[in-house]
Amino acid sequence: MPEHISLIKQEILRWQLSWIATVIFTLVLMLFVAADYLTMGYIAADVPRLLLALLILLLAILFFRHKKHSAEKILNRLTE
Repeated sequence: MPEHISLIKQEILRWQLSWIATVIFTLVLMLFVAADYLTMGYIAADVPRLLLALLILLLAILFFRHKKHSAEKILNRLTE
C-alpha cells in the first residue's frame, strides 16, 4: 500500500508540473504577441491560428487540473 501512495503522490506532482509549465508557456506566448503588437502596431501572426493555439493551451490547463484533482481524490481514499 505505501508504494501505491507514493506513486499517486508522484502522479499529483507530474500533473502539477504539467499545469505550471503550460501556464508559463501560455503566458510567454501572450507576452510575445503583446510585444509584437506594441512594437509593430498590429499582430503579425496569423490570428485564427493564434487563437486556436491559445484555446488548446487553455484546454490543456483545464485537463491537467482535472487529472491532478482526480489523483488527489484517489490519494485521499487510499489514506483513509
